[in-house]
Amino acid sequence: MKNPYDYYLEWDARFWEAPFLFGLSRVGHGLAGKRLLDIGSRRGRMCLWFAEEGARVVGGDLHYDYLTYAAAESRKNGGEAFSLVQMRAEALPFRDGAVDVIFTKSAFVLFKKAAAFREMLRVLKPGGYVWLVENMKLNPFAALVRLVRRLAGVEWVKRAAYVTYEELESYAPAFSRYAHGEFHLLTPLCRVIPLPRPLLRRLVAWESRILRRSRWLSRFAWLTCVVGQK
Repeated sequence: MKNPYDYYLEWDARFWEAPFLFGLSRVGHGLAGKRLLDIGSRRGRMCLWFAEEGARVVGGDLHYDYLTYAAAESRKNGGEAFSLVQMRAEALPFRDGAVDVIFTKSAFVLFKKAAAFREMLRVLKPGGYVWLVENMKLNPFAALVRLVRRLAGVEWVKRAAYVTYEELESYAPAFSRYAHGEFHLLTPLCRVIPLPRPLLRRLVAWESRILRRSRWLSRFAWLTCVVGQK
């Protein structure tokens, strides 16, 4: 299996390593032959990785420019590695129970979340997985970064859109099996003061142990990974 970090994210893969592996360990590597929908697929880098794992991948995005770039990614090795559809998360163009795995990263907070969540459950097969990797609202260091970005005019996600721990807990009744893991308390500061990857991994491991033991501190994490099995 190829390293997911060859494909995962266009930037700052260091910070998304632990949340992504948390989700992958629960969904499993047995993606071959599964129909996987990446909502908010953007440039298609994760679509390509999932396709190389053997999944039948559909990438979806609202923005045509992203789909154009992703189409080029799909054709890199000859042929079509994955298919692409222009779509809205709140009205997915699939029949009921058509998808085995739904993946989205840093896009759920851009949707009308209640409507998008209903659509995900509608198109998901019984036994299939919803897999979200997302930003949380209350980490003070991430909030500071967002404030600076907002003052600079480059932050376009409203603060209210980011997920809270209580919101994550509210999704549990919709699934037969459900887990979410939170990551990063101090590490948003590393975007300003970079750490070598070995030291960063040690910091993330230490933070992860603390967050697993404290539901209260988990509310102040920066990132979450959510996996629900229908």
